[in-house]
Amino acid sequence: MIFPNEFNADCGSFTTCYLKALGCVDAYVGNVIMNPVTFALSSAQNIDPGYDELLCVVCENLVNGNIGNTGTMGNSWRVY
Repeated sequence: MIFPNEFNADCGSFTTCYLKALGCVDAYVGNVIMNPVTFALSSAQNIDPGYDELLCVVCENLVNGNIGNTGTMGNSWRVY
């Protein structure tokens, strides 16, 4: 995992992570993909040199059968 889950003791492990646009409100559209199982990030390899992008990573976990947002785990992540 590339960042700690500060809610693990209360809520358990992450059950899902996903990308959002910078600011963590709008849907993410770009060159980065998150693996839904491992949450690893990958990006297209045919992008011009100097590519630089900021995005948001949000993770959630299952709390008593309900999805509970653990919060924004990384706003302003830089991918280059």
